[in-house]
Amino acid sequence: MKTTVRFGASAILALAAVLMGCKKTPTAAPVSDAPKAAPVSAVQVQVIAAGPLVVKTAVSEFDLTPHGYLQALLLRDGQRLTLDDP
Repeated sequence: MKTTVRFGASAILALAAVLMGCKKTPTAAPVSDAPKAAPVSAVQVQVIAAGPLVVKTAVSEFDLTPHGYLQALLLRDGQRLTLDDP
């Protein structure tokens, strides 16, 4: 009977050691209450009183003239390239 008690106690101790060794501490993501900043737009708009409304991106430009003509331009190597002119 002593061997059965020792075996049972050893089994319980081994099981407890395994269960305690496998326990992981939870990692929580940091919580921030600060509001997130709005992303900066890559589109710029210029309103010129006597001239066109200009919409620019990194590679293109659109000019809307006071007469309603829309000119599309490709910006490449410092040049303003277009297929049409008013």
